[in-house]
Amino acid sequence: MPEFAGDWYFTGNYPTPGGTKVCCRAFVLWFEGSSARCYGVSSAASCAQTPVLVIGNGGSEHALAWKLSQSHEVGCVYVAPGNGGISGQTAHGHAHRNAEHDDAKGSTARVHSAPVIPVDVPLTPPHFKEVKDFCRERSIVLAVVGSEQLLHEGLADVLRSAGVPTFGPSQAAAELESSQAFSKTLVQKLGLPMAAASNGDGDASGFPEVSVLAFSDGVNFAMVPAATQDQKRCNDEDRGPVTDGMGAFAPSPLVDEEMLKSLEENVLRPLFDAMRSEGRHFSGCLQTELVLTPSGPRILGFKTSISEPVAQAMFPLLDGDLFEVLSACAGSRLKREPLTLRRNQSTVAVVLTCGGYPGPFQSGHAITGIERALCVPGAHVFHTGTTVEIAEGVNATPTARRSFTSNNSYSFSQKLMTCGG
Repeated sequence: MPEFAGDWYFTGNYPTPGGTKVCCRAFVLWFEGSSARCYGVSSAASCAQTPVLVIGNGGSEHALAWKLSQSHEVGCVYVAPGNGGISGQTAHGHAHRNAEHDDAKGSTARVHSAPVIPVDVPLTPPHFKEVKDFCRERSIVLAVVGSEQLLHEGLADVLRSAGVPTFGPSQAAAELESSQAFSKTLVQKLGLPMAAASNGDGDASGFPEVSVLAFSDGVNFAMVPAATQDQKRCNDEDRGPVTDGMGAFAPSPLVDEEMLKSLEENVLRPLFDAMRSEGRHFSGCLQTELVLTPSGPRILGFKTSISEPVAQAMFPLLDGDLFEVLSACAGSRLKREPLTLRRNQSTVAVVLTCGGYPGPFQSGHAITGIERALCVPGAHVFHTGTTVEIAEGVNATPTARRSFTSNNSYSFSQKLMTCGG
């Protein structure tokens, strides 16, 4: 057993959810030879200190909130409206149990983890009064707009006008994703390499698809020094209907440092310069989707917020403090240097959906096994379109009383150790 006095405790009479969690995790850590502690406690009392608001209800917002909660500068992460995964995990007290740092040798250490709390705040365009009131009442230090639709409706502009530091492109800049006509015209004007199918038309002609990310404060930008490789078709061997994304892994071995540098200078820099010259303020993250062809990478389309499952694959791989990066973007003080990744590690995100997706499918299916998945070091479960149902008349533990039901999908993200220097 690990030689740590005082590290063992149980919540309630075993086997409660807390007791099961601690015991299972302690055994796995012992079996793997890790010296990490088997538990972590977060207090909601910290919510008054450096609160952050993430706006959206998808898996990318879930992953964003999870990553932001690891910042020592953040006291609390509110998510409006959030989803069943955030609600259920907060109720069970293990929303951040897998906030870990894995070094190059594979050992695991606990890191700071602020509470993540879903809040029911109406998101009503065009004035978004309730969101502005919430930010003022809770003294929000950073608002992160993750929803493409809300960016298109101008929420980032409204919050910035109200004096709220905001990460998210302006309504005009969001047209890079929301308006295919605008993005196509801009790409042609700049002479950028464009694929035959763009902005989700759905056919990459069998070539690999990758995504690169760049954070911008409206003037400067910083790239993530790796690409994610995307799986868009719903079946194995790249077959079946095209979806919004069935999985991703990072870093992609098909995109090397030389290609990233070329994309930075020949695609992203002229693109950001053009947006700025047109008065389209881009303070956010641009995701450029590319298809790799024999003649080089060609642009499929753009996302003005990080999509799923790219977010779930990339955020666990990012090193450093994401809050500092997003705050720098919101405050127009981003440094011109690439972000850093964890050494000798890779990630894979796998999307689990209802049968029939992306065609007609039935929702409301119970999702089980999440508790066990969360006991695996380095594994994370991010939700999209799930809800939490509370059974009536059941006098039992939270796990027995609550069940997750699916309206769309959720993703399983796993960090993997790789060999090499």
